[in-house]
Amino acid sequence: VYEEQLMSLFQCCPRCAHYIDPDTSSKGSQLTVHQTCEESYFSRDCASQPDLGGFPAGHLAISAAILFSGSGVSATLRFLKHLGMVAICSDNFQTHQRKYLFPAVKVVHEQKMLATVDALKEDNRPLKLAGDGKNKYLPQTVSNL
Repeated sequence: VYEEQLMSLFQCCPRCAHYIDPDTSSKGSQLTVHQTCEESYFSRDCASQPDLGGFPAGHLAISAAILFSGSGVSATLRFLKHLGMVAICSDNFQTHQRKYLFPAVKVVHEQKMLATVDALKEDNRPLKLAGDGKNKYLPQTVSNL
């Protein structure tokens, strides 16, 4: 979304239709528009994305997209910068990865593994597994022998 186009939506007071010159502030990828009308005393703040307890939701979405696409962090962030898009820094990515993404992947992986084992048990099929177990968080290579 181009900021100029977005700002045009906030230049008219929804209460009295008076012209407003809105202010903006940003927190990383989150843009907040501050709209105040001196004629009708209308005031509101509109954020471009929800807050997830201290950081914008878009930051976690960017980190997840980088991780799950297999893209390099530096190259992706450099690409976004060249597009003129405000993003996160590599430290944010590392924090999101450690605190949220790896634990989420681990939980989903364990759930899928348990579901697979349960399905095989129901079929009364013998189960012999072999795996590399090299990575603490990411899905491991497991084969049904």
